[in-house]
Amino acid sequence: MKVLYIINNLSSGGAEKLIEQTLPIMNKKEIVEVELLLLTKENNVFEKKIKDAGIKINVIGTNNIYNPLNIISIRKFIKNNNFDIIHAPLFPVIYWTSLAVKSLFNKKLKLFFLSAN
Repeated sequence: MKVLYIINNLSSGGAEKLIEQTLPIMNKKEIVEVELLLLTKENNVFEKKIKDAGIKINVIGTNNIYNPLNIISIRKFIKNNNFDIIHAPLFPVIYWTSLAVKSLFNKKLKLFFLSAN
């Protein structure tokens, strides 16, 4: 099973810390392959531990988490890879990811969103 996590960046926040702790555990499972997609490379304090765990980190490169062009970049990344599950935990990546996946009519992907409410 191929899982993609999409997040704004790896700054020192709660969701980012959870990704730093969870992804290496998931990646140790034989049936799970995890990748991470970032909207920006700004303040990536958790990057080293994630890379050391063998997890591939990809960066879109618009350098603005609020740029609507992120939809196109996310869509292209998903289309060029074969993911079974996509997890997007934060705003605005939740919106960009849902719009990107909705534009891929032939893909049946499972999307997961977390809410702190």
